[in-house]
Amino acid sequence: MQRTQNFQVFAPNVATPTILVQNDLSERSSAGAEASLRWHPVDYWNLVANYSRIHIDHSGNFFSLSGDHSSPASQVGVFSYLDLPGNFELDLMYYYHGPFGTNDNPSVSSEFNGYHRADVRVGWRPTERLELSIVGQNLLDHRHAEGSDFFASTGVTGQPRSEVESSVYARIAIGF
Repeated sequence: MQRTQNFQVFAPNVATPTILVQNDLSERSSAGAEASLRWHPVDYWNLVANYSRIHIDHSGNFFSLSGDHSSPASQVGVFSYLDLPGNFELDLMYYYHGPFGTNDNPSVSSEFNGYHRADVRVGWRPTERLELSIVGQNLLDHRHAEGSDFFASTGVTGQPRSEVESSVYARIAIGF
């Protein structure tokens, strides 16, 4: 169990050249567990499944947006790593992140829906030290929200919720 006390939030006061200091005197405790299962049905294929669960107790405070729900209570991952002929690799990843956050503080919403995510990687190792790969991430959604700027609704920063978009990129890795 982990406890956090006397968390301080420092925010610049835009209207005047002073610094606003707010103390969060709330208390938090958390407990959780994670299980992972690995299976090798054949020597060129690895499967992994994991599940994690967390419970957070929080005494509450204005600057604690999500309190007990500041992290998804449940997260699931299923992964397939397949070695193909010709030094090619195919990796498939699936993730589920449960909902988190609350609207306990109506002036600052921090509620996020759960989401599903899939990633794909195709790699080729022409030599032992060189890897070329193409990766697609977040392929099930065009974008999904994962966080929010605490001070956005107060006008201090004006930043919106952060969202993760779908992406595709190429990667070159050289080992030494």
